[in-house]
Amino acid sequence: MELLVEDRYRYNIFRDSSGVGDNTPTSGLYAVFNVSDEGMPLLDPYPVGVLSLDALSSLLNGRFRRFNTSRRIEINQPNHDFYIDDVLSVTESGYVKTTSENAGTSFGRVIEADSNPNTVSVITNSKLIENSTIGLQTKLGDYLYIDENDSGKLTNVKNGAALYLTVVKSVDSFVESDTSSDDFGLENMSPGDTLSINNVDVTFDSITFADIIDDINELTAEHGVSASILSATTLAVSKVTDTAFGGVFVGTNPPGSARINNVLVTFSTSDSGGAFGDENDVAADINSANIPNITAEGKGGLIYIYDSSGSPIEIENVTNEEFGNPIAGEGSATGLPLSTPASTDNKIRLTHADGMSIVLKNTVGVPRESLGLFSVDNGVPVHLMPISSTGISGSMTTIVVPDIDSRDALIPSVGQQVYVIDAEQDDGSKSGEWALYIWDGSVYVKISDEDSASTDANTMSLSLGFEDQTGDYELGVVSENSRVTLITIIVESPFDGNPILNIGDSDQNDRLMSDDLLDLSVIGTYITTTDYLYDNGDTSIVANFDNGSSTEGSLKIVISYQ
Repeated sequence: MELLVEDRYRYNIFRDSSGVGDNTPTSGLYAVFNVSDEGMPLLDPYPVGVLSLDALSSLLNGRFRRFNTSRRIEINQPNHDFYIDDVLSVTESGYVKTTSENAGTSFGRVIEADSNPNTVSVITNSKLIENSTIGLQTKLGDYLYIDENDSGKLTNVKNGAALYLTVVKSVDSFVESDTSSDDFGLENMSPGDTLSINNVDVTFDSITFADIIDDINELTAEHGVSASILSATTLAVSKVTDTAFGGVFVGTNPPGSARINNVLVTFSTSDSGGAFGDENDVAADINSANIPNITAEGKGGLIYIYDSSGSPIEIENVTNEEFGNPIAGEGSATGLPLSTPASTDNKIRLTHADGMSIVLKNTVGVPRESLGLFSVDNGVPVHLMPISSTGISGSMTTIVVPDIDSRDALIPSVGQQVYVIDAEQDDGSKSGEWALYIWDGSVYVKISDEDSASTDANTMSLSLGFEDQTGDYELGVVSENSRVTLITIIVESPFDGNPILNIGDSDQNDRLMSDDLLDLSVIGTYITTTDYLYDNGDTSIVANFDNGSSTEGSLKIVISYQ
C-alpha cells in the first residue's frame, strides 16, 4: 500500500512545541480509515493493536471536530483584508466581504485570518461537494444547473433552478519525472509494460517518450490525466579537484560574488561557524537570489545547482572571495563549472486539470519507477455548495434597490425578492412606479407593481415613535378571505434604544413580520411579502411595539392587502 502523508492545516507543526512538527512516519502500526460525509473518522471495525479504543477515539474525534474537512476550507485571496467572523461572498474575480448586493453568493464565515496574508480559513454555510467533472467549465461564483443535453451532469448554462454555487475553483494536480532516481530510464521498460492511472490500465507497445505520451493521452477521457514531455532538469555539480583548497571554502569577509544565469549572487553566509561558508552556506546564498528555475543544495561536501527548465547553467565570476579565489571554475572556492550545457534528457509531466488525485500503480513491469513517477494529491478540485431548492413558505425579506439597473447588478439566490423603487422600463413606461420581482434561478418574475396594487389592494398605515408606550396598536381590520400581500416599515429617524416591532394579528402578533427582520437604529425601508389568508372572520391587524427606552426615533407602517 502506498500512502501520501500531508500535514493538513499544519496541524502537527502547531501542536509541536518546538515548531518543527516532523510528520515523518516511524516503524509501527498505523490505522488507515475513511472520513464520513460529516467529516468524522470511520473506524469500523476497530483496528486492534494501535491504541486503546478510548484513546484513539478521543484523539481522532478531537482533531476532526476542530478541523472538520466537510465544511472547513482554505481560500486564496492575495493581500486580503478579512478578519475573523467576516462573512464572505464569492464573485468571478475572487472573494469579498458580503454586502446586500452580493448576499446571494455568501458562502461562509472567516475562522482564521492572521497566519497568512494571502489565505484565510472559512467555515462554510453548508457542506461542500467536490466535483471532478465540472472544473474546466465553471468559474468562481457560477451557479450550476442540470445539463439538459446530458442527464445527470452539471453545467453553468442557465436551465431551470440553480442547484449549486461554485465556491472554490480547481487547481491542477501534477507530477513530473524524478530523473535523479536510480530506477529512472526507458531502458528499464519493455513493450507490453502497463501502468494503471486512476484505475485505468495504459499499455505501452513502443518504448519512446513520444509513444508513451500518446498512449496516456488516448485514454485521458477515462482517467482524467494528460501527459506532456518536458526537458529534464539541468544539473551542475562542484568538483573537489577544481577547488583551491580541496574542498568548498568561500571566504566571506569581504564576500565574493558571481552571476548565475545573469543574476548577481553575493556569497556572505557563514552559518557553518567558521570564517568561511561551506557547501550549505553557498547553496543558501544561491537560493536567496531567487534565480528563475534555479535551486541549489549542499550535500556531502559538494554543491548541486538545478535548473528545472532544462536550460544551460552559466556562471560568471564578478569579485574574488576573501582568500583571493574566484567563485567558480578551476582553482575556485566552490569548484562549480563555469558552463553547464542544457539537458538533453526528457521527462514526463502528468496533469489532472480538475485537481483530483493522480494514482499510479504498476500492472505489468515497473513503468512507474522507470518513468520516475509517483502518485500525488497536490491539486484542488472544484468545491460546490448546494443551494436550497425546497421553496419558501410564509414571509421573507426583500432587497430594496432604486432602479432596474441596480436590480440587474445583484447576484441573487433562488427565491430572492427585489423591490424596485423606480421600475422604469426601456420604453419609458412605469417611470417613478415601484415593482416587486422574484428571482427564479434564471430570470426575474414580476409579482406586482404600483398599478396592480392600486387596482387590487387596500392599505392601512400607522405611525409610531419613541414616545409611544409598549403594547399592541391596531392598524385596521381585514374582512374574511382577505390576503395580506405586503408589509412596509419606513424608519424615518433612527431609534437610540433597543426597540422591538412585530407585525401580526390579535392571535399572533408576529405572524406577518418578526422583529429580527428589522433594524430600527438605521434609517431605511424594510419590506416583507406574504401571502397569508385570513379566512376565519374579520381580523384585527396589530403592531406589537416596545420603544426599548428610546429617547428618539420614528417609523411608519404600511400594510397592503387584497
